Amino acid sequence: MSLDLYIKSHRPVRHRGTGVFVRDNGQTRELKTLAEVREHFPDADLTDVHVTDYEDDELFHVNLTHNLAEMASHIPIAGTDGAVTLPRDFERDKPDFEPKPLSAYNLLWHPETNPLLKHETLHRKDEDGEEWDVEVTRIDAELVRQVMAVQHYTANHREELERYNPDNGWGTYDQLLRATQNLLICLLDIPVSDYGDYFIYCWT
Repeated sequence: MSLDLYIKSHRPVRHRGTGVFVRDNGQTRELKTLAEVREHFPDADLTDVHVTDYEDDELFHVNLTHNLAEMASHIPIAGTDGAVTLPRDFERDKPDFEPKPLSAYNLLWHPETNPLLKHETLHRKDEDGEEWDVEVTRIDAELVRQVMAVQHYTANHREELERYNPDNGWGTYDQLLRATQNLLICLLDIPVSDYGDYFIYCWT
């Protein structure tokens, strides 16, 4: 079980890659070069593996093991004092639901529980014509600020957070730190004038 967090675009995004994916330290990633593929699969027949250009709606993707959720829940988001979590779908009708202060868990795993972010429903249609709705989070200045706050806290509290490294070794502090760094870099590369073209989508 894992989290897939995407920054997606309403416009096509161009990529280059091999289409070969590996699972590495609790994280799934695409191998970008043939050299990487050979390194991971030295005895494989790579005749049909090529580096190709392609387009989709994905600007950014990170895969994180759920084993890091506990660590993320201990990362507060500076500047959100007094704000508390919204219930998830399965919690909305529970009389014993107790809101908690916001954390990196609410930002990365379940942004829909973060009341300071802007959410919307997108209407989609698949190749078979089936229509469906998906809940997403808009990119805006508050989201970027929260990611920056999480990344800053994570980078400056290694000793504290490493206590929550999973016992089975599947997922680490360094993996979560790298994910927040890469997410922040991607967000900062988006011009403010283009925020409306992008949104965050989480699959857990």
